[in-house]
Amino acid sequence: MSADITYVCEQIDLLMTLEFRVYGMSSTDTGSTRGKVRRLYDAARDPAGPPLSLLAAQGLRDAVRPGDLVVISTGWVIPFWIPRGELDGIVGALALAHTLTRGLGARVVFLAEEVSEPVLRAGCLAAGLREYDVDFLRDNPKVGRAGGVAIASFPMDQAEAPAAAEAFLDTYRPAALVATEKAGRNRDDVYHTGLGNDFSEACIKVDYLFDAARERGLFTVGIIDFGNEIGSGAIAPAVRTIMPWADVCKCPCGGGAASTVETSSVVVAATCNFGAYAVVAALAALLDDESLLHTEESERLYMLECARAGAIDGTTVTSGGGRILNGVAIEDYLPVVSLLRTIVKARHVRYHLEGVRT
Repeated sequence: MSADITYVCEQIDLLMTLEFRVYGMSSTDTGSTRGKVRRLYDAARDPAGPPLSLLAAQGLRDAVRPGDLVVISTGWVIPFWIPRGELDGIVGALALAHTLTRGLGARVVFLAEEVSEPVLRAGCLAAGLREYDVDFLRDNPKVGRAGGVAIASFPMDQAEAPAAAEAFLDTYRPAALVATEKAGRNRDDVYHTGLGNDFSEACIKVDYLFDAARERGLFTVGIIDFGNEIGSGAIAPAVRTIMPWADVCKCPCGGGAASTVETSSVVVAATCNFGAYAVVAALAALLDDESLLHTEESERLYMLECARAGAIDGTTVTSGGGRILNGVAIEDYLPVVSLLRTIVKARHVRYHLEGVRT
């Protein structure tokens, strides 16, 4: 592993864990969500190991060959408040799909709730991704380099999920799976919002697919921000200690919002979109290809088109004209996108100061 790449990804991780939101959700009983991201990150990272963005990027690079199929599951739907899905998660999934198709030649299958499919479809058009029928995508490996993707769903019924997971893996044989801002069940098999409420009836039970994939030795990534998502399982004890409502939730189960679903690699970020952008940046550095980086222009376009299709900001519960991510205006957080690019673009820079007088 290059020391330069490790250094680059250290800086990427610092940016992805930067808490740029101006406020956090709070309760007089459980405290605030502010100031928690870096503690979750520290719980997830081996002190002697590589940065989290690098582990995810390396795992994807090593697992995926041109023409392989990669699953990306995203979408956070709360029928009353967020009926088409949240902007956080979906927009990052689009950026990651763009990089995986162009950089690794992968075919991508998005798995989300059916109500979120129009949002993903609009986002794919904005990202220059070509949508195909899922079986056509399976049977035509070469469409990956052309940005080939498919959009599909998964059972909402928890009893159906384990068998559906095995059937999916047998039929489509993915090389890797990524979940970003995707609910994972807790220790009582209940799915929770970040505020500790049960929303099990609103989400697909795709976490069973990730369990089955890990059992088969496939590489899986979980991109998380609150600890109630797929990928949080390895740090569930820390999540229950650190995050509000994670140990004791608001619903009758009483089992807390912390997810017990593990992945091969976990990426902890201030928002799941920024976790996805961090993996994109790490992949661009590993592959030595700056064209794979996410851009401010792309961010504006993806956000706007997804909002037009019905996605909204989960913190303010408004579309904000497609200009808000977790309560922060796009103009205020776009510099972070550019800084990620700057870090990767500067990876080969050397300054030789021998002979320079001071």
